[in-house]
Amino acid sequence: MIWTRFELPESGPDGDRISAMADDAMAAAIWGGLVLVPHNDSVLEDLESLVIRIGGRCRIAADLRKTFSETRCAIAILNAGAERVLLPAATNGDAGEVLDAGRFWTGGESDRMTANIGSDTELVPVVHSTSAVREISGILKSERNVVWSGAADHPGLIEAFWNSLKIDSPDGLVPTLVVDQLGTALGLAWSSRESFTDAVANRRGCYWSRSRQELWIKGRTSGSEQRLVSVGTDCDRDTLRFVVDQGGSGFCHEGSWGCFGEDRSLSEIERHVTARITGDDAQSFSRRLVNDPDKLREKLLEEAGELSAATSREEAIWEMADVLYFALLALRKQGGNLADVRTELARRMHRVERRTEKKLDANGTQTPPGIN
Repeated sequence: MIWTRFELPESGPDGDRISAMADDAMAAAIWGGLVLVPHNDSVLEDLESLVIRIGGRCRIAADLRKTFSETRCAIAILNAGAERVLLPAATNGDAGEVLDAGRFWTGGESDRMTANIGSDTELVPVVHSTSAVREISGILKSERNVVWSGAADHPGLIEAFWNSLKIDSPDGLVPTLVVDQLGTALGLAWSSRESFTDAVANRRGCYWSRSRQELWIKGRTSGSEQRLVSVGTDCDRDTLRFVVDQGGSGFCHEGSWGCFGEDRSLSEIERHVTARITGDDAQSFSRRLVNDPDKLREKLLEEAGELSAATSREEAIWEMADVLYFALLALRKQGGNLADVRTELARRMHRVERRTEKKLDANGTQTPPGIN
């Protein structure tokens, strides 16, 4: 897996600074992982805010070797949503007691990290130059980690990733599974070296049309454009997976969201509810509830109470469906979506708890629970 180094700026304008950093960081995370690097203690607060903003949307490690002063700093970054922290080689033993096994890297050199991955120890190289294209390809083929210190869309890095794929077809094409941000399969396309390079460089859905024998940029004629969020492979490295932000009516040329017909997925249910909210039918129950905050709150509380009082599997399923429906109305009313919720839950997966600490935030209120 490729982890891209992303260095936090030492200074910058206030206001939308974190938002701008988050956009830049997510662009760098197209390969799936980020190593965030603060250069001094003054930006540690920025680092925590950034991890909270993008945690759950990609895999995050934080390089704290230049700023690390105490274990609780590492814990704060993990609780914000980082998967790992990189600590100085000579770290107080307390870190091993507080952090879960496999949650931290150590390292004294800038070009190597010792990664504790489960029960194994792996030496993770940090590559600075595309002269190491062959080295990067070899690392990826052997299913190891590599940290890339450069632009995420550097042509040499794109070439290294493509060269790491197992390509058996005589035409040199690679099957590409296209999914939305909830993981719903939209369709199967094909990637050539040229289309893959275009897709990563321009962060868009670009494929190879076998029927027309030319590049196919999704949405150029239909308007249903795709923003490429991340790129990955299957375990055999012979199939690509593109995670995309799908726009317009969807991926299928017949006008549906995906090419596999109605799948009754959460993604489809969310689109249906959204259509009811934003439609022209003034008698729509969904639309009327969204426009009546007191009634919506009443229904949420009522159904949550009935779920907590459920005494059978069937009753729990029925009441959970009610809760999910009304919660989805409240979520969409505020502009959120289920992909945002998935991201937030994923961010909380990496929380670490001190046994002696209460889970209170700066205002003395209970912090959101992790997923343990």
